[in-house]
Amino acid sequence: MKRLAAILFMVTLLCGCEKIFTPSKITMSPMETRIVETTIQPQTLFISDYDGNGTEPVVLDEETQSYTVTYQWLTASISLSSYNEATYTYELVLTSGVRSENDEWTLYVGGVDKDYQDSMDVSLR
Repeated sequence: MKRLAAILFMVTLLCGCEKIFTPSKITMSPMETRIVETTIQPQTLFISDYDGNGTEPVVLDEETQSYTVTYQWLTASISLSSYNEATYTYELVLTSGVRSENDEWTLYVGGVDKDYQDSMDVSLR
């Protein structure tokens, strides 16, 4: 049992458990904008549904230091917000639209950087 616990601990350390997006779930009303701050800048950003359908990962635009992706009723955009005491803060701006009849109720905003992969559930009321 101790050996299993040690193995699980090492896997956790190697995989990294830092989250890019906090909170991991958000519920939005139609036509609402929410801002989520993060200190980890993902190198890609994408939106998908439960079945994995969605956008291709968008790569950071080096010139503007931002990127935007839209799928169904959700638009996600991330850019540098501030630099304070050797820490960069990035803003993920989520904007919901109106859900069409065939759109999913919950979409997943995902991001990947060199050390982490994370996603956030975004639901529409």
